[in-house]
Amino acid sequence: MSVTVKARLLWVLPLVMVGSWMAVRTLAASPALLVSSRAGSARVVVAAAAPQVSDPALARLINRFAAAARNQ
Repeated sequence: MSVTVKARLLWVLPLVMVGSWMAVRTLAASPALLVSSRAGSARVVVAAAAPQVSDPALARLINRFAAAARNQ
């Protein structure tokens, strides 16, 4: 490895690790999602209501995905 590659790794690797750690901590501390465990399975409950979609085709697609998720 050349010196520039080693220097890049010296800066990039710690930045990637700190960035990923911060992302995980931010998601874990998000007040919008409340995680509760029931019967061994984790359930995610969204505390805020989703905004209404003004596009009818997109609304149908989202409703189809939501119905498939509820059925699983």
